[in-house]
Amino acid sequence: MAQSRVAATLSVVRIINLRAIRRHTLRALLAALSLGGGVAVVVAVLIESTSVSTAVDDVGYRIAGPAPLRIVGAATRGGIDPAAIDTARQVPGVAATVPVIRAVTLLRSGGHDTFVLALGIDCSAQWIIDPKVCRPGQREPPMMAASASLVASLGPTATLATDVGDLSIPALQPISDLDTVNSGRVVVLPLSIAKAKFARAKSVDIVYVQVADKASPSEVGARLADRLGPGLRVLTREEPARGFDVNTVLLPLLGIFALVAVGVGVILIAQITRMSVEERRREIAIAAALGASPLTAASGFLFEAALLGVLGSVIGIVLGIVIARPVVAAASELTQQFLGVNVPVIVNSGVIAVGLVTGVLLAVLAAILPSLSASKTAIATELSGRATQDSAKPGGIWPKTLALLVLGFGGVAAATLATTSGGLQPWQATVTDAAVVVAVVGLLSAAAYLSAQVITSIKTRPHRTQSATLTVALSGLRANGSRTTAIAGAVAVPVAVAVLLSGFLVAINRGVADVARAQATDRLVLTTTQFTDFGSMDAKFSPDTMAKLATLPGVDAVERLAEIETTLPNGSLAFVRAEDRPTFPFPVLAGQPPQQSVDANQLIVGGILARQNGIRVGDRLLLGSGARAAKIVVGTILATPEVGGRRIQMSFRLAEKIFGPQPAGLVFLKPAAGSSVQKLGTEVGSHGFNQPVLATDAAGYENAVASGEARFLAPLNTLKYGLLAIAFISVSSTLLLTGMRRRREIALIQALGATRGKVFAVTTVEAVIASAVGAMFSAALSVAILEAVRRAAIVNVGSDSPLTFPLSEALLYAALATTAAVLAALVPAWRSTQTAPSTALRDE
Repeated sequence: MAQSRVAATLSVVRIINLRAIRRHTLRALLAALSLGGGVAVVVAVLIESTSVSTAVDDVGYRIAGPAPLRIVGAATRGGIDPAAIDTARQVPGVAATVPVIRAVTLLRSGGHDTFVLALGIDCSAQWIIDPKVCRPGQREPPMMAASASLVASLGPTATLATDVGDLSIPALQPISDLDTVNSGRVVVLPLSIAKAKFARAKSVDIVYVQVADKASPSEVGARLADRLGPGLRVLTREEPARGFDVNTVLLPLLGIFALVAVGVGVILIAQITRMSVEERRREIAIAAALGASPLTAASGFLFEAALLGVLGSVIGIVLGIVIARPVVAAASELTQQFLGVNVPVIVNSGVIAVGLVTGVLLAVLAAILPSLSASKTAIATELSGRATQDSAKPGGIWPKTLALLVLGFGGVAAATLATTSGGLQPWQATVTDAAVVVAVVGLLSAAAYLSAQVITSIKTRPHRTQSATLTVALSGLRANGSRTTAIAGAVAVPVAVAVLLSGFLVAINRGVADVARAQATDRLVLTTTQFTDFGSMDAKFSPDTMAKLATLPGVDAVERLAEIETTLPNGSLAFVRAEDRPTFPFPVLAGQPPQQSVDANQLIVGGILARQNGIRVGDRLLLGSGARAAKIVVGTILATPEVGGRRIQMSFRLAEKIFGPQPAGLVFLKPAAGSSVQKLGTEVGSHGFNQPVLATDAAGYENAVASGEARFLAPLNTLKYGLLAIAFISVSSTLLLTGMRRRREIALIQALGATRGKVFAVTTVEAVIASAVGAMFSAALSVAILEAVRRAAIVNVGSDSPLTFPLSEALLYAALATTAAVLAALVPAWRSTQTAPSTALRDE
């Protein structure tokens, strides 16, 4: 009995679902493409994440060599003093301690700058440097070395940028083993030279620990942790490097895009499944009349959705790999800038598996409600040829519309309430992200149903032959609310996506501009690298340059700014900004005004850092390591998007007290009375320094920072246009699907005397009306979606920016989406003119 039921179910699936896919291969492909867009964004985000982590870990493993343990300080640069190294050497079970300096800098050759990883080592690091280089009893390598591929690419005048000026390197020893480290972008210096050139004084960045033959690494690590002072931590080879993670900046942004893509994919596959059910009502009724159960009909459409999900996943994985390339390229720029690590594109089997599961799961979930409607097919009505269109009635549309509006605005309200207090609780981030998906799905679907309701309400004057085409088109749209909803929804998606992502990017750019203006107003801004690269580079202002700047005519004050990468006691990474003149362009989430915190030697903390570490105003945060370590009170929590919201701000004086002397990455020159920014710029340009110095005014600084940020926003723009392309494909898919449903309707019009040209015009006008109304409602409801995404930005990227509605983008993409709908309607319009009326009406 069970076998016969299974056989019957498979027969129904084969006849109703599989045959439809074979007959309409193009339509199935378009449906899969619509779903593949969401999968592609998810896959691209996963590839970016795995590529970065794999590249960073690989470099870390190569530098660590056979050492099972390593000691790190609170500050990732110069965080370990000589006393800590001496203490580690005396711990039982420690065979050797290997101090290393790991600097990120620029190799300048032939007018071209290359990010490189500069390693300062002594002869104890024999796995990094060729043992033949160090003779017995020799403490350090006698000369600088580099990978063989890097040496071969350098010209005779190559220099290495350092914190004391550019270092001439007329000769480098080539070591072929270094070609596999960081794609060959590595330079090795003697430890003493690295300390002097990279402003480490007597400190180092990392100490690798080799363990005695019979000693247990875990036991030795425990002893080291007990002996070392505050702020010093012992990590194993398996623990990730505590350095800048580009994913902390890019992943929240990409994650918001992925949430939008998932919401769009759910809408599109649900819409396509619903239209497929409408198209095959008659076949479902015949199967039911022959004994098929309602569950069989629903299962068939779920199986069809799963099949399209598999196809969409494959397409999405391929598209995701393509999209991932510019995303990883942007991530590689950030990683090179902060860690000196080059990131290639890495696609592993786990990413492919997640892509497949995501596509199938999204397709099945989206198809559940439309598939259940197949089980409610009225058998007698369908078989008699008098199928009712309940969805066309205003009473049938309004309840769904109101329910979707309540759902969508409920999502916006939930996101707003969860972030009203700054989103500082862990649960608030989870609620906000879920609320964004609900808002996107609810409001975009509501836009489609609102469009159908408005079109249903439009009345034309009777007996006007000059508007016959419009009248027939409106009648066709009113007669089938399901079809009208599908067309309007297909256009609403790309318009909303464009408005949403454009508004998001505009808000980011405005935030960047606000920071630049606050820092540089009435100042001349100087850097030794690029205005967006100064924080992480070991190529900051040398003492000689600072001394010359202080003596320039017309200088009233030399204001320093430095970035310090540090770890908190729980291992969480934070980024300290030390300033002689702190600026605060971001809103306060909790605590006192930030300037009061600075004046009281208290900390200003970013919102995401506070939430992830449970930091509250009044808490004492341990910073620094060794004898300099100190607990400082948190006075203010800010909504800052810088470095993923993991910012700590303090005065330059307090930073040097905790972390030691710091070379400035940016310098602001304040003109004295009678001088000006322009005069100071001329003075700087006329003086010679031992390193390149770039100078600009406030406007130039703002443009430079915006240009630098644009490099990292490029992958977001790529994703935006990718989502738009997928959404436009959905327009074609939907209109092809609705054209199949209308064959008998078109044939009836032809039988009543309409010419092929009139039929073509009617079909095209329908697309224009439905898409224009859908674009209008989508743009209007996008304001609410923007508010939900703005709230999500508080908990994902730390930004609390004002609501920004890009009106020009909304109008542009509304026009583009409507045009795409009209172009997509041409094929079904032409096909509708090719059907013989007698063939289409023979079942009437």
